Amino acid sequence: MDYHTVKNLPKVELHCHLDGSVSLAALESIAAEEGNPFPTDIRKFAGMVRVQPDCGSLDDYLKCFQSILPYLQSKYALSLASFDLIRQAAEENVVYMEVRFSPISCCRRGLSCEEAVGSVLEGLKKGEKIYGVKSRALLCLMRGDTEENNRLVVETAHDMKSEGVAGIDLAGSESSFPPENYRSLVRLALDYGLKATIHAGECGSAENVETSVQMGASRIGHGIALQKDTAIRRRCAKANIILEMCPVSNFQTGASTDWGAYPFELFWKEHVPISISTDNRTVSNTDLTEEYMLLGQKYRFFDYNTILQLNLTALEHAFIPEREKEELSAKIKGAYQTDIK
Repeated sequence: MDYHTVKNLPKVELHCHLDGSVSLAALESIAAEEGNPFPTDIRKFAGMVRVQPDCGSLDDYLKCFQSILPYLQSKYALSLASFDLIRQAAEENVVYMEVRFSPISCCRRGLSCEEAVGSVLEGLKKGEKIYGVKSRALLCLMRGDTEENNRLVVETAHDMKSEGVAGIDLAGSESSFPPENYRSLVRLALDYGLKATIHAGECGSAENVETSVQMGASRIGHGIALQKDTAIRRRCAKANIILEMCPVSNFQTGASTDWGAYPFELFWKEHVPISISTDNRTVSNTDLTEEYMLLGQKYRFFDYNTILQLNLTALEHAFIPEREKEELSAKIKGAYQTDIK
C-alpha cells in the first residue's frame, strides 16, 4: 500500500485517549501560557512521555501519563489539548473520532468535573469548526478511583450528554481492578441512556471481556485475550461486539509479544467486529496511518478494501445517531471509490 494514499483516505477512530495524545508542541504551549516550568531538554521530556522499548506491561505503559497530566489542569490546557488532537486527526483525514479522558484526573488544581469536560468539548467543537472533523467525548471511569469520583463522572456524562458526551469508558489497571467491581456504575450510565465501552482483555483475561459485555458494554477496548477462548469469542461476534484494537500499543503493553500470534487475522477471518485505533498517539508515538501501514506489512491479505471495511465497521459502532453515520458512510465510500487507483 502507498503511505500517502492511506494517509489521505477518510478514517474513523474510536479509541484515542486525550492525555496520551497531546503533542509535545501543545504541551510546550500550555506550559508557556501558564508559566508552568517545562523541561529545557525536550528530548529528555519526550523520553518521559513516550513509551520506552523496555516497557513490558500495561502498568509500566501507564507511567508515561504521570508526566503529562500536570499540564492538563486548566480550562485553557484542556481546550488547547483537545483542539490539538483534532488538528492531528485532520492531518490524516480522520472524519470522525471519539476522544476519551478521565475528567477527575484533570481536577487536581481546582477545576470541577463539569468545567474539565466543558473545556474539552469546547476544544473539540472548535476543531470541528476549523478542520471539519466530527467528534464526541467519552468520559473515563478510572479503576482504583473512589466510588464517589466515578459516580460523579457518570452524573457529569449524563448532564452533558446533549453537549457532546457520547458515553463512558472504564480504563486503568485491568489486572488489579476487574470490570465486575464497576457493574453498578456502568448500569447507572446505561440507565441514563449513555453508551459504554470497557477496557478488557488487555491483560490476558477473556473472562473479563465476557463480564464487560454482560454488564452492558457494546464495545471492548483491545480485547486481545479473546484469542484464548473460542466460545467467548463466538458469543461476542454473535452479539456484534466490536473490539477497539490498537496494534502498536498492544505490543508496547505486552498484551501481545509475537506478530505470529497476534489475533488480528484470527478475528478478521472469524468475522469478529474490529476497528483500528491509536490508543495514545504521543505515548505510543504513532498515528492511524502508521497503524494501517504496519498491518499492511504484516498481513498479505490486508489491502485498501480491508481498510474500508474496518472503517465502516467502526462507524457502525460509533456512539452517534444513525443519520450522522449515514452521512459519514457515504463520504467514506465515495472517497475509496475515487481516490484509490
